[in-house]
Amino acid sequence: MDIAEVSFASPYFQLEQVAEGVYAAIVRGGTGAWGNAGIVDLGDETLVFDTFFTPPAAQSLREAAETLTGRSPAYVINSHFHADHVFGNQVFDDAIIVSTTRTYELMSEQLPAMLEEVRVHPPSQEEVVGDRQDPRLRRDRAMLAADYRAMEVALPTLRLRLPDLTFERRLVFHGARYTAELLTFGGGHTPSDAILYLPSIATAFTADIVQVDFHPSTNIANPDEWLTILEQVDKLGLQHVIPGHGPVGRGEHVRIMRQYLVDLRQLVTQARLDSPTTDYLSTIQEPEKYRTWSAAPFFPQNLSNMDRWYAHRQERGKAE
Repeated sequence: MDIAEVSFASPYFQLEQVAEGVYAAIVRGGTGAWGNAGIVDLGDETLVFDTFFTPPAAQSLREAAETLTGRSPAYVINSHFHADHVFGNQVFDDAIIVSTTRTYELMSEQLPAMLEEVRVHPPSQEEVVGDRQDPRLRRDRAMLAADYRAMEVALPTLRLRLPDLTFERRLVFHGARYTAELLTFGGGHTPSDAILYLPSIATAFTADIVQVDFHPSTNIANPDEWLTILEQVDKLGLQHVIPGHGPVGRGEHVRIMRQYLVDLRQLVTQARLDSPTTDYLSTIQEPEKYRTWSAAPFFPQNLSNMDRWYAHRQERGKAE
C-alpha cells in the first residue's frame, strides 16, 4: 500500500501508515521528539519502537498507540542507547522494554552522567546555533536548539528507565497479524544497534543505521562495521524503511546510506593525498547530492570523524 497520513494529531510527530497496523511516527523538528519512532499492531499485542527525546513527546506516542490499536503497548524497543530514542521510556513503565545486552549496558553506564551534566550545564541556544551564515546550518542548529529547550523543560521530571529484557542477536515476536524480528548485526552507528524487521511486508524500523535525506551522526561510529551492517540489512530486500531521522524511505535508501559512508571515506582519503597542508579537510566541498539533506552541521563533523577513524586504524595496522 502507499504511505498514508493518519488523522491522529500530535504536536510532536506526524503519523504515517506504512501497512495495516504499522505506523511511522515522523518527528516534527524542534518539538522535543527528535528521533523517529513507530507503532506496530501485532494483532493481539501492541509494540512501540523507540520513545523519543522527552517524556511529553513519548506520552503523545503512547496515546497514539492506544488510539490506533485499542490497547496499551505491551513491548517497547530501544534500538540503541542515544537519548533521542530512549528518554521517553518512563511513559511506558507498564510495558516490557527490550534492547540488546550491550545497549542496556551503555544506557546504565553513560546516560545517568549525561542527565546530570545537562541538568548542571544545559546547552544554551547560542552554543547550539553558533554564528554561521549558511542558512541550512542556521536552520538545523536552530531546530536542535529548540529540541534542547524542550528537553530542558522536561528535565525536572525526567528519569532514566532501563530495559527489562535483553537479547544478543535475534528476538522474535509472534503476533496474530505480524511476526516481528528484532535483529542486531552488531554496532555501527553506536556500539550496538538493533532494527525491527517485519518479513511479511518487507518493512523495517532501522533507527539510525539508515537515515533518509539526513546527515547521520558519526561521533562514536565504527564506519567499517556500519558498512557491513548495511550490507546485511540490504539483503533483507526491504520495500519500506522507517529511519531514525528523515521521512519514510524505501529499500534503496539502505544503499544510499552506505554510499554516503563510502563517499565520506573517499573524500577524506583524496583530500589527504591532494592537499599539502594539515588543514586538508577544509578543502572538501559537500557533494551536490547531499546539499538538500537535513542536519547539515553534521557533514563537517563526519569528515573529521571519518578522518580520525581511518588514521587511527592505519596506526593500529602499523603497530601490528
